[in-house]
Amino acid sequence: MPGISVYNKCNNSCLMCTNPDEFWEMDGCYFSLTYLSERIERFRNGTEEFLDNFRDSFSISGGEPTLASHLSEVIKKINSLFPGIRIVCLTNGRMFSYADYVRQTLRLNANLEFAVSLHGHNAGVHDKITQTPGSFTQTVTGLKNIFRFKRPDESIEIRVVIHRLNYKFLEEIAGFIKMNFPQVNRLVFMFFEIEGQAVKNLKALRLTYAQLSPYIDKIFNFIALFPQVRLYHFPLCTLPPKFYPYIWRTLPDFEVSFPESCKECGLKKLCLGVHKGYLKYVGSSEFRPIKDKIRIRKGRGRYHPIIGVGGSSS
Repeated sequence: MPGISVYNKCNNSCLMCTNPDEFWEMDGCYFSLTYLSERIERFRNGTEEFLDNFRDSFSISGGEPTLASHLSEVIKKINSLFPGIRIVCLTNGRMFSYADYVRQTLRLNANLEFAVSLHGHNAGVHDKITQTPGSFTQTVTGLKNIFRFKRPDESIEIRVVIHRLNYKFLEEIAGFIKMNFPQVNRLVFMFFEIEGQAVKNLKALRLTYAQLSPYIDKIFNFIALFPQVRLYHFPLCTLPPKFYPYIWRTLPDFEVSFPESCKECGLKKLCLGVHKGYLKYVGSSEFRPIKDKIRIRKGRGRYHPIIGVGGSSS
């Protein structure tokens, strides 16, 4: 899946943003319509490779892509060279609080999917993370507008990035989303990546999988309430087997590693591994090889390796 940053400015200042300082300081020419069009053409003719040869979608990100004046032209370019391909727009959703902007974007009639980040169940939690007062209200309004104006075939995903500032509220966040956006197509809980701005703000964000464990366990009963729930950036040993069918591998191989103890794990081939930033700044002591005999139903693809769990025994 090619990920294309169409703009290097943002109207939030999220503490855990993965973009490094160099990204925000890049010359604007790298985000011009001319440059981006050339990149899309390189993907089309094969001179720039799709990530892991995952060719069923394009990812559009930033910064905040909806702030780019040429976003619609980028989408049209992708749609013209890759007719029918799924285009995933990663966004904070704030621009969609303007109804005219939503209508304008949806008129593109592309195979669009919106992945909107929601960081809390109220303004106190969300706006502390984005460091932007009023962002929660705009994001929630934006989501409501998207659901109001979208076509039935346009998919909406809500993403919750987990770290110290919101991990104790996962149950409340899931409840808020269910109450306000019951029609959401997919809900994603994502453990934060320790890179970019997250390294600079690690004192405020630092969270271990062990600390998270009792809180993420509380959301298991919410899974049945949504059409689809996914968990990103979770090594298998950090969660009970009941969660395995919801774990997806979304990080490229060069961003992850396996601690020495993983050599003894019976499920290593089905596991994401551990993000290198986590190993560098938190360590590897909590990871344990899985030695129990767990009945697994394997998926066909790399990205969703486990689709069912039948039980376990020692």
